[in-house]
This record gives sequence, structure tokens and C-alpha cells, in this order.
Amino acid sequence: MTLEHSRNVSGQSRRRQYVARVWNRDYFPVRHVGRFVDAHLQQFVSSGSAVLDVGCGNQPFLEKIARLGGRYVGVDIERSSAPTGDLVLGTITALPFRDASFDVVVCSEVLEHVWDTTTAFVELKRVTRPGGWILVTVPFVYPLHEEPYDFVRLTPYSIQRHAAAHRLEVEKLERAGNEGEAIAVLLDRWVLRSLSATPSLPLRVLAAGIRLIANIAALLVGGGPAPTEPVAFVSIRAVLRRADR
Repeated sequence: MTLEHSRNVSGQSRRRQYVARVWNRDYFPVRHVGRFVDAHLQQFVSSGSAVLDVGCGNQPFLEKIARLGGRYVGVDIERSSAPTGDLVLGTITALPFRDASFDVVVCSEVLEHVWDTTTAFVELKRVTRPGGWILVTVPFVYPLHEEPYDFVRLTPYSIQRHAAAHRLEVEKLERAGNEGEAIAVLLDRWVLRSLSATPSLPLRVLAAGIRLIANIAALLVGGGPAPTEPVAFVSIRAVLRRADR
């Protein structure tokens, strides 16, 4: 996740991969982000494609991009603990690349940490080649994280407006999850916050059991088609295309 400043945040974690297991914390966000990015990398990346991972962290998409034959470049405000691919230091509001450098730009779980969303969209478009693709994911109903550097929650309408303002075509814009999944995510965080700072093994087992039950219940209740779009959901996923020359 690329921030606009030094990330000296205690207790933060950075994902090395997006593997969703129903008993894991953040099951639903990980599931939605992982499936979305994986599917669209498969669709847009081919041999020789130049791919930029903005706010790359521990580079969870590196292996997938490499398997597809893409040329991976990651950018972040600081080096991760064990970077394995090309990494350039920089911020999303001043990306250190020439115009139209990349065929695909991935911006996953980053924009909530960016105060100046307008400039971020300017930069995302600038470094994308005409005809290229920008993959965006952002949380919606999700607890504060990496505090105090959690600034905004974008809505589908704000992403649509930013895309239109910067002449990006919206190929896909979807709400991921539903009210049940959002409740499951918040319930897990509430239970964990209610425990002591160093919970005993029985308390950890209890929290894991509550998480598992809540996640399964959300899957069962929300598994069928809904008559309307959810008003509370876990995250937003968008595919944008730079169509102008």
C-alpha cells in the first residue's frame, strides 16, 4: 500500500499472498481482492506486458505476473522486508516513471491511504499506455487500519466521477460482498478488540470459532442472488481503461 508519507506504523501487516480460507481473519476482503486481481491479470497480462504494482508491499502479485510473462515493477514508499522483484521507491501522487510506461497498472488496497485522490488518479492515468488497463480495489465497510494513515472510503460513485474527470473508461465497477459479509468482518474485529491485549489460548480459540461461524453464516445467507445491490459491502473493484490517445 503506497502512502504519501513515511509509514512508521506499529503493528501493521503486509500480505505476501491473497489466499482466502474461511477460518482466517479478513476472509471476505482477501477473497474478493484475490479473485478479482488474479482473474484480470490473467485477462490483460501476456508475454512482454509491462505491469506496475502501485503500493506493492510484499509483492503478492509478482509470481502471477511473472508466470504470465509480464515484466513486473513495484513501487512503494519504503522497501518491504523481503522484496523479490523490481522495486522503485516513490509515492502514488508522484510516480517516478515516464508517461505511458505500463500496459497494466494494479492499484490494490491503496487509495484509502491517500489524502489527495485526484492527483492519484492523474498519476495512475499518466503512467498507463493508451489502451492500457488500471485495476483498482478499495475497502468500503472495513475497520480503520494502518492508523493514523487511513484517510478515505471511496464509493462506487466517487470512483465513477474520478474516472470520468480523467477520461478513463469504466469497463467494470462492482460492489464486492454484502451486508452479511460486512457484519462478519466487523464482528470479528469487535470480538478481538474486546479481548485482553494478550488473550489466553482459550480466548483465541473462542475468537476463531466466532469468526468461523460468522463467515459461514454470511456465506449461507448471502449465497443466492439478491433483488437489489447491497448498500453495505466489503470492498469495491474496478477495471478502468485509458482510451484516449
